[in-house]
Amino acid sequence: FGSSRFRPKPLGFLSFSLGCCALVPAPPRRIWSSRPAVGVYRLCEMRRLFGFSKEDDKKAAAPSLDDAATKIASQVDNLDKMIGKADEEIRQHVSKGGSNPTAKQRALQAMKRKKMYEQQ
Repeated sequence: FGSSRFRPKPLGFLSFSLGCCALVPAPPRRIWSSRPAVGVYRLCEMRRLFGFSKEDDKKAAAPSLDDAATKIASQVDNLDKMIGKADEEIRQHVSKGGSNPTAKQRALQAMKRKKMYEQQ
C-alpha cells in the first residue's frame, strides 16, 4: 500500500468542520504524485477545452481571388442541382394525385425547400 494510487484523495476547496455547521477552508491540496508535469498537463487540457490560437493559423495565407471564385461557382452549381432535384420531386408528388394527403405534404415541403434554395 505504499503506492500513491491507493492513498485517499484530498477534499475539495471547502470542507465541513465536524464541530459546527460553518464552512471552513479546506487544507491545502497535496499532490501525491512525483510527476512535475501535472500542472503543465492541466494547462494543456484547459487550452484544448477553451481553444487557443495556433502559430499555423497566424501564418496561413488568405485565399486568392481565383480560389474564392471557383468555390463560389461550385456552390452555385450545387444549388442549381438541388433546385432541379426539388423541382423533380414536386412533379412526382403532384402526379401521384391530389387525393393523397402525404403526397400533398411532401410536395409542399419540396416547394418550400426549392424556394429556400432559390433565395440563397
